[in-house]
Amino acid sequence: MTPKVVGLAVSLLTGMFLLASSLLVRNDDQQARSLSRAVAEITVVIPGCGRDILLALDVIKSILLYAKPDLMIVVYLFTEMANQVEARRAVNSLLRSSAFKDIAMVVNVMEPLFPKVADNQTEAWRNLWKPCAAQRLFLPEVLPSVDSVIYVDADTVFVRSAGDLWAEFALMTGNQMIGMAKDHELDFLGHYNKFSKVPYVPPLGVNSGVMLMNLTRLRASNATDELLELYTIYKNQLTLHDQDLLNIHLNRHPERLYPLSCSWNYRHKHCFNGTNNCPGAEIDGVSLFHGAAGAFEPNSTKNKNWRIISHAVREYHPDASSSRTFKRDLAAALESSNSSIPCPALYAANDPWSI
Repeated sequence: MTPKVVGLAVSLLTGMFLLASSLLVRNDDQQARSLSRAVAEITVVIPGCGRDILLALDVIKSILLYAKPDLMIVVYLFTEMANQVEARRAVNSLLRSSAFKDIAMVVNVMEPLFPKVADNQTEAWRNLWKPCAAQRLFLPEVLPSVDSVIYVDADTVFVRSAGDLWAEFALMTGNQMIGMAKDHELDFLGHYNKFSKVPYVPPLGVNSGVMLMNLTRLRASNATDELLELYTIYKNQLTLHDQDLLNIHLNRHPERLYPLSCSWNYRHKHCFNGTNNCPGAEIDGVSLFHGAAGAFEPNSTKNKNWRIISHAVREYHPDASSSRTFKRDLAAALESSNSSIPCPALYAANDPWSI
């Protein structure tokens, strides 16, 4: 292990105790039956620091809403100690609810962990862009025994089984280790092609809100060391911070990038002026909504469908109605929100709403 990562590895000794003490699982006969039926396992990482803990809990709820009963879902939720008691309570309530009785899920609540490579850099990493945002950069070391993960920002909502996204790992070549979607599909909406001060993945950069990460390959390639070096070189030129660092890294190593469909990272600008510009969504429908740029916020001026989706997940109570009812009601709410339906991809013939 190289010297730059030693401080992080030392921190992990404490972190593993947090992991062991934060295991959340229904300890009853129903949970045992769910676990016994699971034939495949996936791992999802979600950051939820500060007030983002509420959004992160909504992500978990959306995963449960669209989960398949033959799947074992392992979640790592990163949040500060001050949030952990309430997070455990909320997750336990979800896992014990009647609507999710057939879903096998284990949630690990963990303290955020960052490298100690200089006297003041731990706090710098902790608050890069916003609290916990940089956690994704250090997952290969923070989760040393985990092979691969789906990483999603807290402002995301699954509307399709996370197992379908996990299946894309099997499509990676031997060199690919990070799956990311383009940051934009249209040149005139792009950030990197107009404003970036750092190298990026051509033509329009990639977005780090949803990622497939093969941690084994990232560890073998010493990717964390390079990201630390890139931060030292470019720290005064970063505007999107951790996302910029990943763009620089993948600009240097294009063979490591697996192109992910925008259907799995569908943002409000994919529905620009009511017209869909995400090719993957035209084929498969939207699989995951990303509320980037505050699109999920109640007072957001972005596409109102994002607010409807976020509100529906937040207000859904699994002991009051089934997941099937939730999906039907959400589809109806989205359709009735417009006299002429924008972005027909939301309602593709094989869309997840019809489940």
